[in-house]
Amino acid sequence: MTDTVIAQHLRGEGADGRDFIIGVYPMLTDETCRFLAADFDKKSWRDDVAAFLETCRIKNIPAAVERSRSGNGGHVWIFFAEPVPAGLARRLGARILTETMERAPELGFDSYDRFFPNQDTMPAGGFGNLIALPLQRRPREAGNSVFLDDQFEPHPDQWQYLSGIRRMTLAEVSTLTDEASRQGRILGVRLPIDDDDEEPWLAPPSRRKPEAPVSGPLPETVDMVLGNQVYIDRTALPPALVNRLVRLAAFQNPEFYSAQAMRLAAQRPFGHRVVLRQTGFTLPVGMNSDRPAIPDVYNALARNEQRNAMIFDDVLKALEGGRSPVILTERKEHALLLAEQLSRFARNVIVLHGGMGGEGPASAGRTACRHRRHRGTGADRHWPLHRRRIRRRPARHPVP
Repeated sequence: MTDTVIAQHLRGEGADGRDFIIGVYPMLTDETCRFLAADFDKKSWRDDVAAFLETCRIKNIPAAVERSRSGNGGHVWIFFAEPVPAGLARRLGARILTETMERAPELGFDSYDRFFPNQDTMPAGGFGNLIALPLQRRPREAGNSVFLDDQFEPHPDQWQYLSGIRRMTLAEVSTLTDEASRQGRILGVRLPIDDDDEEPWLAPPSRRKPEAPVSGPLPETVDMVLGNQVYIDRTALPPALVNRLVRLAAFQNPEFYSAQAMRLAAQRPFGHRVVLRQTGFTLPVGMNSDRPAIPDVYNALARNEQRNAMIFDDVLKALEGGRSPVILTERKEHALLLAEQLSRFARNVIVLHGGMGGEGPASAGRTACRHRRHRGTGADRHWPLHRRRIRRRPARHPVP
């Protein structure tokens, strides 16, 4: 990181004249971090962020709110004066979230998305999750990606505001999280008991301390509807009971922690987005339009020049952007046809299909045309999924 790189980010333009944005991986190689960021991104983000910030003030936790690049959400940043273990930082965020829900259970916190860093430990072969840094020029010109005051208006002098933000010490973070863990005041279930916490022979079989009774008047009956979920009418319930129900419904996924402990990726390695495209495809003349055979429809789709041209153009755009697209298709012949067209413009086009035997080619190319079979996702669509590399895997398994 140099002054030149920072200046390019603030100007929003690189040396080549293209858009320039800095993103950072919050987790360092020793599994510590220098900040915690909470992401909120739905219509209720302002109310949820305001309640989250109020809890920070009550707990004397310095926090800064930034409007997201899109303007439809916000990030709450907590900066540290020294490296803090990522797991400890995330427990701090969990305590703030839990305390906020206890104070304002009516909010629901639908806008809360996740914390950065997104993991407690570094996944094998990865760096964790990336977050874009604030103050890049283009969103800033629209009033986004800037730090806001209590009325959600941009601070007039961003640098002066940032220079005055206090950074938390490791001791402060440890004190807050240790207290919350002992009291079971972190959303979901209490953290496992360590030998130093208390005598194991005095702990209950569940390894959890019984929670204090809900205070305040309670209704004689509670109306519930059992459907695809359990629906509870909470309009007549006191806030303390609503919060207890929310916490009861929240539980930790043991598979997540098992994978994380083995340094395996606990989240998807990339985001999924489906973009439906209207290709203008119609059944060829002479094909039975009432009850066409599915294989005939697939063959017609694979041979449709207009649709193939759209796929070709999308892949070229992805390649020009420095990405490595993966194309999935129902027909092996279609994969071979696309590969032949793309081989004139892209290096190392890899084709994977059933019947190849053994393992596919090693990760050496930029584009993979994969024969997809029985995925149940429909035929008249295509997905250029972007990955940095294509790993070795048996040909009988689909490329994700």
